[in-house]
Amino acid sequence: MKEDPRDISEALSGSIPGEFERRAREAGLSWRFVRVSRDPEVWIYLGESGDYIVIPGLYCSCPRFQLSLTAGPPYGCHHVYGLRVAVKEGRYREVEGLDLAQVVHEVFTMGRAVSVRRIIFTS
Repeated sequence: MKEDPRDISEALSGSIPGEFERRAREAGLSWRFVRVSRDPEVWIYLGESGDYIVIPGLYCSCPRFQLSLTAGPPYGCHHVYGLRVAVKEGRYREVEGLDLAQVVHEVFTMGRAVSVRRIIFTS
């Protein structure tokens, strides 16, 4: 399915600083977002150098998001915005039946969602 740039712009419109728009589009179209829980809604971004926990519109565990909270401006990161694109375009994966606490532990202690990657890349 070819994405319509107008649809993506609509997903990001009025909500994203210009510096994040290109990176948010790339992240959102990359198939790197994985929903690991519906309630609470928790996503993992499978990064090249590390994985991040993303809570829609609220939080990302990446360093850029953390920096924006302390040093400002408080715009967050391209992962939070990219998730909007991924959901709108249906460019994400979903894994069910994982222990959410274990996934969070893996990301914070190892920098990788090992159990998620095991399922995604061996299926």
